Order: sequence, then structure tokens, then C-alpha cells
Amino acid sequence: MALIVDVAIYCEQIVVKIAIILQHFVIFVLLRAVVGIGEGCYSTIAPTIIADMFADNTRTAAISIFYIAIPVGRYIFISVVLCILLV
Repeated sequence: MALIVDVAIYCEQIVVKIAIILQHFVIFVLLRAVVGIGEGCYSTIAPTIIADMFADNTRTAAISIFYIAIPVGRYIFISVVLCILLV
């Protein structure tokens, strides 16, 4: 069920992005560049910082939590948005 909702939201986002591209292409490109730079910065630096902050016996768990937080946060966001829209 969650996968179906995820695909539906993804398709809706594609439609919205196409509308943005048609109206404001330069803003769209700049925003995508900012997102790419941000993700590139945190996803390469964060594991190193986590490795420095935690001892050997807890490092694996800390890095696992970091990498699992992205999809979990996405599904929480989708759930909240759906609850708001359906209420």
C-alpha cells in the first residue's frame, strides 16, 4: 500500500515539475542545483563525522540510523501530508 501511495505522489510531483519547467525553467534549474549541492555535501561528509563521533562498537548502529532516516522520514512526511489532505 505504501508503495502505491509513493508511486502516486511521485507521479504527481512529475506533473508539478513539468508545470514549473514550462513556466519558470531558470528557477527550476537553480533549485535543483541547490538540492544537488546540499545532498552531495551532507551525504559525503556525514558518515565521516559520524565515524569520528562514535566508538567502534556503536559506529555501525549510528551510520545505519543515518542511512535509514532518509526513507523513513520520507514515508512519515507522505503519511502526514496524506492525513492532512484526507481530513
